[in-house]
Amino acid sequence: MAAMYLANKVQNIRGSADVLLQKAGLTFEEIAPIAEAMEKGGRKAASQAVTDDVLRKTCAIAGTPDECCERIAEYRQAGCTNIMLEIWGDDREEQAKLFGEAVLPQFR
Repeated sequence: MAAMYLANKVQNIRGSADVLLQKAGLTFEEIAPIAEAMEKGGRKAASQAVTDDVLRKTCAIAGTPDECCERIAEYRQAGCTNIMLEIWGDDREEQAKLFGEAVLPQFR
């Protein structure tokens, strides 16, 4: 999801994206490879181009169950009461099951 969002900033709203990039602490040079990968190989290729550093800067809820719990706790502390779950991967059913079993119970 972060890959598609960042690629969109490069491809479609380049001028308007400057403020968004600045606020996230991202540079055009960091996200350009993501957009290039999206153009050449689609969303899966773009997701492979997202570095851990870029992922941290976009505040995505991603990673291991513990990493997801940490990020959700940060959002909750900031006042967020809802999240949107979008699963990307080859085994979405297993990912959803893992999220439901290892992450959600921490926030009930």
